[in-house]
Amino acid sequence: MAPELTPNSITRMLSGSCNLDDFHPIVQVNAVKSCAGAGSEKHKLLVSDGTYFTTVLSVGNSIHQMITDGTVTRFTIVKVERSSTTTANNRNLLLFLDISVVTQHTEKIGNPVRMDESNMPAPTTTSTATVPYSSNLPNTGAVPGWSPWHHLPHILPQPLPEQVDYPSQGHQEVRHQNVVQF
Repeated sequence: MAPELTPNSITRMLSGSCNLDDFHPIVQVNAVKSCAGAGSEKHKLLVSDGTYFTTVLSVGNSIHQMITDGTVTRFTIVKVERSSTTTANNRNLLLFLDISVVTQHTEKIGNPVRMDESNMPAPTTTSTATVPYSSNLPNTGAVPGWSPWHHLPHILPQPLPEQVDYPSQGHQEVRHQNVVQF
């Protein structure tokens, strides 16, 4: 008998329709991929709720340890203890900060399809954070000042240098300023 996964948990976590602090779904890890990061190894997990699957970035040290020692492998059933979401390239990304192993399993549960923009419900308009509202902060459901990346400063995206459009004549002048004359 297959273990029971939390129905529609992928949809709920990615759409923001649940408070991630209080939501601890049971999901299945369908694949584990190692990714070389700046100075350390990171892991991407292909996670399913039986209906949908999505790629999850595991950022917790305990998750890394469970993967390297073989506790979390393909088809492992896990309980998500702590998670977060972020947005990159106009896509919602799911981050697992801490998980616990429920059981090992030998096959895929259900027939999940990839969660993407075409089958993703619209995000909710209410914040899931338990912090006072501030009009100068985006309504992301995140706690101000806290980032799931706070312990990974070496892989944080660096701000792009300010782009300045120089008129062609000004650009040529700048180039000539850098030429050393003998």
